[in-house]
Amino acid sequence: MQMFPPIKTKTCGLLILFSLTASLSTAGESKWWPEVRKIDEQLRQHRWKFALRKQVKLEEKVLDESWYGPDLHRVLAELALFRAIADANLRRDREAIWYWHIASNLDARIRDRDLAPYGRAGKLLYEFPLRALGEVPVGFENREPWPGHPVKPPLLPDVPMPTLLFNAAAVRDRAGDFRVEVIVDKQGRLHHPVVVSTYLHPVLNYAALRWLCDLPLAEPQRIAGEPTDTLFQVTIRFRDGKFL
Repeated sequence: MQMFPPIKTKTCGLLILFSLTASLSTAGESKWWPEVRKIDEQLRQHRWKFALRKQVKLEEKVLDESWYGPDLHRVLAELALFRAIADANLRRDREAIWYWHIASNLDARIRDRDLAPYGRAGKLLYEFPLRALGEVPVGFENREPWPGHPVKPPLLPDVPMPTLLFNAAAVRDRAGDFRVEVIVDKQGRLHHPVVVSTYLHPVLNYAALRWLCDLPLAEPQRIAGEPTDTLFQVTIRFRDGKFL
């Protein structure tokens, strides 16, 4: 069986300043659930663009203002799922699948959600379950280096690190490094994120995954000059409220 070469790693940084409705628990409820439910109602009415605008605004509020509240990983998982549903129905399939995987990384229960009421989202997203760490999904090459041929690993684009949040509580967190395994395809697009550092705060996981989704094309792996798909591990260091 052919196998990928050993997984490459990349350390990079970024700055950090400071049915759905029935499944949302009311016990120790987060203050965000009422707004989450309103977005769900819009999605059930197939108002994809309107719901997406609401999702983006609420996502920013949660990332900026929440750190210690209850159920935060579930709130962010629902918001990622909403983004995936809206993007799927707006024919932005790559983004839809990425946010589906964000949601699945944050809350495994999302993977069994009934998506029948949400247009084409279910048909698309069910085809791309969260893969296992080290697994290469169908549709990507599983290619070993040729003996004696040079291998050039992937390279993420050198772009300015954005300000992601204004979350004062993040300054006091010393959670460690964010690590995620992705697939970099031969065009330089990132796919199928699997979070390795699952112990980190959900705000950090969500913010880092969102940033990776929005990156320009990476430089793909090359074997003897030919671009190939590959597994690639990204590390983003977090210290004293900053991604370094």
